[in-house]
Amino acid sequence: SLPYNVLLIFQPGEESPGGARLICETKILEEKKVAAIFGTHLWPMLPKGEVATRKNEMMARSSEVNVDIEGKSSHVAKYKEGIDAMEISARYLLKCYEMEKSYHPDIYRLLRFGKLESGTVRNVVASKARMEGTLRAFQDEIYWELRKNMHRIAEYLERKYQAKIDLEFSLGYPAVINDGTLVEKVCAIDPQIKLLKEPEMISEDFAYYQQEVPGVFFFLGTGTGIPLHNAHFDFEESILEEGVKLYLKILKSIKL
Repeated sequence: SLPYNVLLIFQPGEESPGGARLICETKILEEKKVAAIFGTHLWPMLPKGEVATRKNEMMARSSEVNVDIEGKSSHVAKYKEGIDAMEISARYLLKCYEMEKSYHPDIYRLLRFGKLESGTVRNVVASKARMEGTLRAFQDEIYWELRKNMHRIAEYLERKYQAKIDLEFSLGYPAVINDGTLVEKVCAIDPQIKLLKEPEMISEDFAYYQQEVPGVFFFLGTGTGIPLHNAHFDFEESILEEGVKLYLKILKSIKL
């Protein structure tokens, strides 16, 4: 027999809109007096069957970022009569990257843009530009500070070039922050668990549960090297048994 009652959660919509948040909103964790929560994600870059985790920062808070820049069109021969949205977007990109790099290396964060569209033809100053990127961090104060700095850079460029810059941030998911004490307890009962040196900058909505109760998130290696969300992603289903064995060890040995 097990020393604890076990609540298994089968949540809807992990990727969108974030099913963990919907589960938490039902107050089920509070009603069932959940003391701790554990989750596992398959991880292609780990050896087959290996379990890994780390204390504190595990997976990042993620927010999609859209930047729309409105300038003024003119012929390039008279570019001074226009407001070059393409140039402003390039300056905004570089200033944002410089700002992000100014943070200490020990502060885990990320700000990158993967898409920039501007202009219509080669001899006309672009009147519009759109940038799409992502902002990621672990501590809320760092996340909000980065956002504030992005707004400050936009305001500076607006004044300098008489342009209009609009920033839009998605809600995203909170950061997965593992409970340090729970990680120590788990590693004590299973010394084979690998402790990761660095967190991952991708996000996971398991974070919502950890805002309600102490929790630990694990990676379970598939050993394939095939990235997540890849059309060729596959794994040996027998690997899942390693995750079940870990949960049984936790249930039978850990003291909450």
